[in-house]
Amino acid sequence: MANAILDETAGQSTRLAETTTAPPAQRRPGFPRRVLQQVSPAYRWMCSRPMVKQRIAPWLSEFKVDDFSPDGRGLGPDDGLRRLERDGTLDDATVLVMGVGRGPEVESYWLDRGAGHVVGADLFAYPDDWSALKIAAAARGTTANFGLTDGSQLALRDKSVDVVFSQSVLEHVLDLDMFLDESARVLTDDGSFYAYFGPLWSTFGGPHVGALEYDHLFLEPDDYLEAAREVGGGWEHWLEEGLFNELRLEEYIELLEKHFHIERLGVVASKQGQAFRHRDPHKWAELLRTHEEHDLLVNLVSVIGRPRR
Repeated sequence: MANAILDETAGQSTRLAETTTAPPAQRRPGFPRRVLQQVSPAYRWMCSRPMVKQRIAPWLSEFKVDDFSPDGRGLGPDDGLRRLERDGTLDDATVLVMGVGRGPEVESYWLDRGAGHVVGADLFAYPDDWSALKIAAAARGTTANFGLTDGSQLALRDKSVDVVFSQSVLEHVLDLDMFLDESARVLTDDGSFYAYFGPLWSTFGGPHVGALEYDHLFLEPDDYLEAAREVGGGWEHWLEEGLFNELRLEEYIELLEKHFHIERLGVVASKQGQAFRHRDPHKWAELLRTHEEHDLLVNLVSVIGRPRR
């Protein structure tokens, strides 16, 4: 498998907002969760059938969407990982995790699935968490390295990585074209790019502030920022730093197709957005004057692709 090296960084962590801490040791899911895990893929499969999808999400008709979920069931990050796992992509793989943060999923997503080497990258350093993950990797006979980057210039060799993964990252990448170009460069010819991202900017709570619904599309930026500060939660700092790219669905797809052969494209609709549409048709009509309905209702996107050469 590919071999990659990323310069490690140390020092005090700098953060714009608090992130989740590492989860407790993995436990066997309880009965309701196990049942949900079993039935959710079937639910997603049914919703993704062309006739069903056209009936429940006609606003997606102009896009070639392979997987669709009205509420996220059957189309979470783990579903794409299971697909890669079934294909044997993760066996002894070198995995680059962009936006790794504290790395709460490194063990369950990668180390427990047989990855041979994990490279984590982020804008901010979390030395204590990263040191613990290095120890956890060594206990499994694998290795882990971490470093700082915004993704525009990776300290990795060409074709040195088997999988590039990111979760809830692409919506924060300001130069997405460069980010994707670098991701494609470091992937092996048959490597996999897997991104699960959102909420998209134009949807319900797009700047990650659900309490303000679609206010970011109605208010002036300064007024919205003040409202976000009142709500709190940390995302107001990301707004202050301008860490949302505000891209629309078609812009993401155009850039992704430029750098990758897309093998699976999945979309999760916004339950809250659909409820808002029915609850306040007057405001919804106002939104439709400046936005397409798919921009308002697409919450999350899942994409798996291979690099174009």
